[in-house]
Amino acid sequence: MASTAPRTSRSSTRPPAPRRSRPTASPRLIGEWLIRDQVKATAESDAPLRATSLRYFNVVGSGTPEVYDASPHNLFPKVIRAIKAGQAPLIFGDDYDTPDGTCVRDYVHVQDLAHSHVAAARMLDAGRPLAPVYNLGSGDGTSVREIVGSLLEAAGSGLEPVVKDRRPGDPARIVARGEPGGG
Repeated sequence: MASTAPRTSRSSTRPPAPRRSRPTASPRLIGEWLIRDQVKATAESDAPLRATSLRYFNVVGSGTPEVYDASPHNLFPKVIRAIKAGQAPLIFGDDYDTPDGTCVRDYVHVQDLAHSHVAAARMLDAGRPLAPVYNLGSGDGTSVREIVGSLLEAAGSGLEPVVKDRRPGDPARIVARGEPGGG
């Protein structure tokens, strides 16, 4: 997937309610609260903590061919492994309330995230103001069916994906609320 520089938006300082369907949401939100509280607690000290949180969802790609995403849980490597093995890629659910019925995710390239982290660290180091939280992503999304279809086409494969039942807890759509130039 080609790098597409993430857009950012400032998030309100009032944290959203954790989504109960995603087991990773609550610990991340609690981490943001801990950082926020530490920033407040050290604000008047000789060494105040300056921090920002960068939120993002589905990380894809690699910085170099030697360091690639081999996670058994991520969509891209799963589909690529299936294609290489001559097996039909799996799609879990095609009855979601989305344009093609499959889950929509805001995929962000790992190099864009690395650049975002470096930029945030440099701004903090320089004493420049930052919002407490930034949502990184396109603000749009790509469906699982679109990703699978693109990977099959790029591989020149005639395989057709197999649709299975939904996985429990998978929301129909997860995208960042990105705004151009917000960072």
